[in-house]
Amino acid sequence: PRPPPLLSGAGAGSPAEGLGPAAGPLGAGPAVQAFRPHMLVEGEPGLGVGAGALRQVPPGGKALFELETSDRHNTVSLRHRGHIRVDCSARARVTFRWQEAPATVLVVKRPHDAEAAAALLEVAGLLFERGIRVLVEPETLAELAQGGSLLPGGLQGRLETWSRRDGGAGPPEEPEYSRLVQAVDLVVTLGGDGTVLWANQLFGKGVPPVVSFSMGSLGFLTNFPRDSLQESLSRCLSQKFDVSLRNRLECHLTVRYGGEGGASAAGGVPEEDDGAQPALADGVQALPFNVMNEVVLDRGPSTSVVELDVYVDGLLCTRVLGDGLVVATPTGSTAYSMSAGGSITHPGLSAILLTPICPHSLSFRPLVLPDSAVIEIAVPMSSRSTAWVSFDGRHRRELRHGESVVLRVSEHPFPAVCMNSTTNDWFSSLNQALHWNLRDRMKAMQPGSAL
Repeated sequence: PRPPPLLSGAGAGSPAEGLGPAAGPLGAGPAVQAFRPHMLVEGEPGLGVGAGALRQVPPGGKALFELETSDRHNTVSLRHRGHIRVDCSARARVTFRWQEAPATVLVVKRPHDAEAAAALLEVAGLLFERGIRVLVEPETLAELAQGGSLLPGGLQGRLETWSRRDGGAGPPEEPEYSRLVQAVDLVVTLGGDGTVLWANQLFGKGVPPVVSFSMGSLGFLTNFPRDSLQESLSRCLSQKFDVSLRNRLECHLTVRYGGEGGASAAGGVPEEDDGAQPALADGVQALPFNVMNEVVLDRGPSTSVVELDVYVDGLLCTRVLGDGLVVATPTGSTAYSMSAGGSITHPGLSAILLTPICPHSLSFRPLVLPDSAVIEIAVPMSSRSTAWVSFDGRHRRELRHGESVVLRVSEHPFPAVCMNSTTNDWFSSLNQALHWNLRDRMKAMQPGSAL
């Protein structure tokens, strides 16, 4: 992917005065190198007389100014004259090229599905022919053993898996993220959208490219049809391909202090849910969730409206009164957020969607926030009830008074392999899966007919 966009100056006869070694005429020379931003302060040469005075513009000239752009990782400052411009910040196209042959592929299938099991055997046979290791989940290996399925040529014993840290069977409570990331070059999913979301939660940080074959009911996230399995997989193993870098939300659970926060009414230590995450101690963040679709906060079993304080970059923006709130990625904009009235958003945009669920206010409309925003949603002590939170429909748990969830865009996106391109695949999904804006065409006007 190309580097982050830089603010720069443009205009005839307006040289760009970069502070780094790459300074030169605008549009020429290599990219600006990293440097330490420099600001003129009082007492330095070039300042006029008096506190805070600026040096004078030469006759007929244009005032020099400085623009600084920053994110969580980089700060770049350019000093120039002329117009302000910015490169397109959305990712137009991202192409993936192998520099070395992939060695290990993780295959994630829909559980207890005969079609998916048959497709897994086909995929494994193709990969073994190429000398590629095949990893499957522990449940998948157990399912194949119980069902008596045999790989072609008696290769069933060559399937590999991992085990829980406590030595038991089944999926790990805390998937061994580092081992998976270091070992897996490509992920193949055989199922529907839920299988893609399940594959996403296996990776806490970096995610390998994911090629998804449609064997479910909706198939909004599964770009490749089942009948193209061998051809499409062979192309992904040997050629370059486009990927859609889908934003993920990194989410933490924590307890807020100060103001109306403080210790929870129940002592600040909520109970564990299904064993997937440890209980929280006061002021301690739980292990992060990385969601691909949305985080949903709702009123749970309570008949009262839920009350939530929403902070954006530390600023209390609003208090939610209603059935709940959906915080979605652009990928999740066609899921729960859309059903609640949120906007459909192209996955190439890097944004966070805030969509209320049946708000107790006619003026509470959905919001789209920049990807730099850090959002905290807290249950105030004044709330009549607690709230419930879920992450991509999983790990549902109660948020008690004084507790909150903190969300930001993860620096590790979900690289979904495209069948054609991000935009082409997205519109195909809108038309085929959601029947977006489909209707019968109007009849053409006949010659000589009146309007």
